[in-house]
Amino acid sequence: IDGDLFLDGNLKSHTIKTDNDYLDFVTGSYFRFFQDTTTAGNEYLMYFSGGSVLHVAAGNAISWDSGAGEFNFTDNGGTCFKVDGANRTLFLYDDDNAADYLSLAVAADGVSTIATNDNDGVVGHLTLVPDGDLILNPASEKTIINAADKLYFDGGTHTYIYEVLDDVLRFVVGGQNKLQISEADNKVEIGGSDLEIDATKGLY
Repeated sequence: IDGDLFLDGNLKSHTIKTDNDYLDFVTGSYFRFFQDTTTAGNEYLMYFSGGSVLHVAAGNAISWDSGAGEFNFTDNGGTCFKVDGANRTLFLYDDDNAADYLSLAVAADGVSTIATNDNDGVVGHLTLVPDGDLILNPASEKTIINAADKLYFDGGTHTYIYEVLDDVLRFVVGGQNKLQISEADNKVEIGGSDLEIDATKGLY
């Protein structure tokens, strides 16, 4: 048709085919989807406006089913965000190296893991910067640090607390072992320091 085409009725075929690799829709402003009619009271389901912005009618939701279990958001040909539905995992990738990423995985019983991956090292640090307090409030009333891991107080240098042996807690200050508490030996050891008691206090 070398001219205008007007359809005053319904398109009976449910298939639109093209010989090209793509199908272009060109409109003056909006590209809209309605459920069955455009009469007043029947709002659009969704529409695209300038700048490739997708609008969804109030009260509606968008569900994506890729079939392969993954949905990728790309930028300039590279994946920047991926939803792995098969493994219930979200990935956020570095813009320069797709092998560097942050992941959020959910398993049975809601067991969840936030992890980072540095492809060529071990500096995939995770920083929490709340604009307020950082609150830990587990239902189990336990905040767990794995055995032999250290809890640092000076930015990760030489002041920390850790379990040096089973049920042996050590306090290191400035790189020196200052205090050690042992459950098996039933004692508290002070190393490399003097024990000072205020003049007005007693030793019982």
